[in-house]
Amino acid sequence: MPEALVDQVYERAGGVPLFVEEFTKMVQESGVPDNEWASSASGQTLLGREIPATLQDLMMARLDRMEGERELAQLAATLGREFTHELLAAVAGLDEATLEGELAKLVQAEILYAKGRPPRCSYIFKHALLEDALYNALVKGKRQQFHRRIAEVLEEQFPQTAETRPELLAHHFSEAGLAEKGVGYWLKAGLRSRDRSAEVEAIGHLNRGLMLLETLDASPARDVLELDLLRPLGSAYMASRGYGAPGVGPVFARACELSERVGQPVQVFASMYGNWAFHFVRGDLWRSTDLASEALEFARQHGDPEIIMEALKMRGQTMLYRADFARAHDHVAMAVDQYDDPERTKYWEAYTSQDPAVANRCHLAVCLWHLGFPDQALRIIVEMLRLARAIGHPFSLAYALHHASWLNLGCRLGAEVTATAEEQIVISSEQGFSLWQASGMFFKGAGLLQQGRLQEALPLVLNGLHAFQATGAELMLTYQFSALGEAYTKAGRFDDARQALDDGLALAEKNDECCYEVELHRLLGELHLAEKDDQAAAEQCFRTAIQTARRQQSKAWELRATMSLARLWLRQGRRDEARDALTAVYATYTEGFTTPDLIDVRALLETLS
Repeated sequence: MPEALVDQVYERAGGVPLFVEEFTKMVQESGVPDNEWASSASGQTLLGREIPATLQDLMMARLDRMEGERELAQLAATLGREFTHELLAAVAGLDEATLEGELAKLVQAEILYAKGRPPRCSYIFKHALLEDALYNALVKGKRQQFHRRIAEVLEEQFPQTAETRPELLAHHFSEAGLAEKGVGYWLKAGLRSRDRSAEVEAIGHLNRGLMLLETLDASPARDVLELDLLRPLGSAYMASRGYGAPGVGPVFARACELSERVGQPVQVFASMYGNWAFHFVRGDLWRSTDLASEALEFARQHGDPEIIMEALKMRGQTMLYRADFARAHDHVAMAVDQYDDPERTKYWEAYTSQDPAVANRCHLAVCLWHLGFPDQALRIIVEMLRLARAIGHPFSLAYALHHASWLNLGCRLGAEVTATAEEQIVISSEQGFSLWQASGMFFKGAGLLQQGRLQEALPLVLNGLHAFQATGAELMLTYQFSALGEAYTKAGRFDDARQALDDGLALAEKNDECCYEVELHRLLGELHLAEKDDQAAAEQCFRTAIQTARRQQSKAWELRATMSLARLWLRQGRRDEARDALTAVYATYTEGFTTPDLIDVRALLETLS
């Protein structure tokens, strides 16, 4: 090409290689001799016509010169970047010979590339910008007509595609202006993505449905559609962003409002559950207690045993974090005993994000550990993990691993904590579960801390805590502050340790999250000893921890706090007091004698004897 023309291509193309290629093809196809180009006012015109200024104009000019069926090319662009010969034939309505001839022209012009041989082949646009240029040249009416034709053909003649790719029909019905049909398929696409644990994808589909829903007039039918979209959207938000993420609350608040008007009992309860879960994980246990009571009252009014069991679980979980361990145990034990059908738990998994059979066992195990039955608790955790792996639901497995790490950490099984936490991190990273990824990081650090690997542990505990807070969650932060305080104490960073423990106690008071209050007081006593050997202050902290543990009926915390006090008394020569206190709490145990805490107690008792 003449230099003057190359200069013009350079200016017009703006650095886009595709524009350079397409313009050059236009020059080649024009048949204009080089000398005419050179004499045409620096290449500004082609046989009296302006050189196209945009890729879209360029594509239209090329199609005009091809003497082909422009409408077919634009119909192909409406189908998308890649499409099958079979689908285009069904939509175009041309005889096979004509269709193949027109497609051959587009292939020859390198607008389309063919994969295979007609009619068992597919086509792909050479570049997405070519597809866009053809599609954007359509007027609105024609564009909607094309989309409607494609959507109806897919629905009527390609049922398999409609089943496996509902988002494709949703797109075409939406662009055709058929909003109600579009919303229905966006909902179907969102539910299908949720079934595959593709939570981010599901959020995109469901939000597209909600945006389209805004074009519909207000009506009960529209409210039902919105409620159908909000329920899985809230669950997907909880899975991907965390239960306490800012976007979760408004979704379930709106769902509660709608379900009161048009919802069925299951939908009403699911909205109540989502609203409870949002407040619960954000640490508002006062509000969560009221919401759980309302849900249980609703469940009993309707008499549905499955809803009752879910409501009992809500009550039990809330009681657990408020350190009402005995009543929490009774609620979740009832749920495990009476509500364990795999088909029904899978049904509720869609409403609560995690499998209820897994969740109930998680909390039952923690309650049993507090009540002095560590062996039973560990057996249930093994059973729970086996179940979580068998059902093949990634979020439920991440949930299970989180609680397995929690129990193992309570039992001081540091290596097991690290193992479950690392698996939790891998699954959460792959699936985009931000809350579980954060808690996995914390638990990995806490497990390393129990193994004496302080330098590795401290940054993981700290980063995990910050990542956990970033999801909007406050529940369990008291536990994380206790681990951070312990790590800082062992590192000799006493001011940081005191700040962490004080933050934990303040949070426990603010949210009524009392289940780690005992450990925070005990660790504050250990800090007094490590920093200044202030034995009087330490003893007061240990006594407060023991009294609190007894009030909460937590044998596990009472045992550990009594160990700290007995060690202090041993240093002070108060052997009889130490032996009597330890013997009393040790005697309440009937199992768990191979767990680290009980092994240590027995060893100390032998020393004291």
